[in-house]
Order: sequence, then C-alpha cells, then structure tokens
Amino acid sequence: MSEARRPQGPSAPTLAELAEILRDRSRWPEGFEWGFNDCRTCAMGLAKVLVDGAKGVEKWHIDHAERWAEGMFGLDWREVRELFGVEVADRYEIAVCEVTPEQVAMGIENWLGPSAQRDDQQPQGAQP
Repeated sequence: MSEARRPQGPSAPTLAELAEILRDRSRWPEGFEWGFNDCRTCAMGLAKVLVDGAKGVEKWHIDHAERWAEGMFGLDWREVRELFGVEVADRYEIAVCEVTPEQVAMGIENWLGPSAQRDDQQPQGAQP
C-alpha cells in the first residue's frame, strides 16, 4: 500500500472522506446517480464531480478516470483498480452493475486500515 497523499483543492476529499460521502447520499451532488459500471457515475466519478463539478466528466472513460484518481489520491494503478475497479465486484462475487457505494466505501476503509474503519465495522470485541 502506498501512502495516499492529501488531494489538492478546497473541495477535494481524502479517501477517508470519500468513503464517508459514499455512505451518505445526502452529501452527493444534486442529480448524481450511482452506477458502478460507468466511470462517470462510480466512486471516481463522484469524487471528480465533488472536486471539479460535472465539467469534463461526461466524456470520461476508464483510462481518464484511473489516471485522474492516481493523481488525485496519490495511488498507483494497481491501488486504483483495487479500490475503484472491477476487483471490487470480484471480491463480492457479484456483477459490476451490482456494486454499491457502501461496498466501495468499505474497501477504501479496509485499505486505509483500522484508523479509518467506522465503529460498526469493528469485529466483535475489537477496540476502536
């Protein structure tokens, strides 16, 4: 795991903040609709809209989204795919179109480690 850096810009969420936003749809931009199988409407698309508004996201495809996430979060391409790619669906043994924002959030939190996990994710008897 590389050390994720603080994203640039006043509205740029960290990975931990993005996980929180993924779980709280009231914090999503107006009109944003989730669709994991489309880079414009997945977690990377949500982060892009939060940072830059909808400008440019309508023309996104996987290569644009992955490169943007690498630069925004200081991740390498393997980490981007682990957190935001088809690997998420593979972990849950579901179709890509069935991946939920909460599943992506949990993957981010697990990748970040125990300090990023929410209390309701702690194993029974674990110390927060």
